[in-house]
Parts: sequence; C-alpha cells; structure tokens
Amino acid sequence: MSNWHPTVKDVVTAHEVVKQKSEVRTGGFRSSQQRALEQIQKVIQTAKGQGDIYVSAAVYLKKLIDKHPFNDGNKRTAIMITERFLEENNEELKPHKIHNTEELYNTIKWELPSMNIEETAHWLKTGEISDDNSN
Repeated sequence: MSNWHPTVKDVVTAHEVVKQKSEVRTGGFRSSQQRALEQIQKVIQTAKGQGDIYVSAAVYLKKLIDKHPFNDGNKRTAIMITERFLEENNEELKPHKIHNTEELYNTIKWELPSMNIEETAHWLKTGEISDDNSN
C-alpha cells in the first residue's frame, strides 16, 4: 500500500485555510502562479521519492518553507501539510518537548534552518533536536 501524499491543490487549499485563520500580511503567490505551482509540485515529487515516512514529512516541512511559494504564511502552510501528511499515513508529529503552538513556530523559525532533512525527520519522529542544533 502506498502512502498518501498531498496534491498541489491540497497545498493551495491549506494556504487558503492559513489565510482565513491567521493574519497573513500579503496573499497570493510569491512569484508567478505557474512558477509557484511548479515549485509545489517539485516538493511533492521529492517527498514521494523518499523511502521513510518521516523523511517525506521533513521534505514537506523544509522544502515548502525554503521554496517560499506564497507571499506569506509559508511556515504555517508547511506545518499544516506536514501534520496532515503524517496523520493520513497513521503517524503523528511528535515534538514532545514543544508545549504550545508558539513554541512550535519558534522551533521551526530558529532551529529548522540549521537542520538537514535527516535531522528534521528525526525531530518530527522523536521530538528531539540534536545537540548540534540547540546552540
């Protein structure tokens, strides 16, 4: 049985939900709509090519943020897609050291940029950040 993966439409819909639920400063795509949709599709294809569910989840989290397809709300959209991806595949985001949403966003904002895909997958699976990234 293959894993569930979001479609480009799922990612765009998640971003619409983010816009409705939070204060997104600027709506729309960062570059042309076609380019943004192509970037999202590349992230999905990369995630589908991974052998481990948490590595795929890490690709969604890191690459949707790095590719920055939307003007605003990329981190929130990436978190939403990552959580849904894990849930649809009977797994869960396990940041047990994170006690609230603000702490989750701060970890993603400050720790995630220095983490590679494997370290991100480890964090998503265990909730633990290696000592190299906690400085």
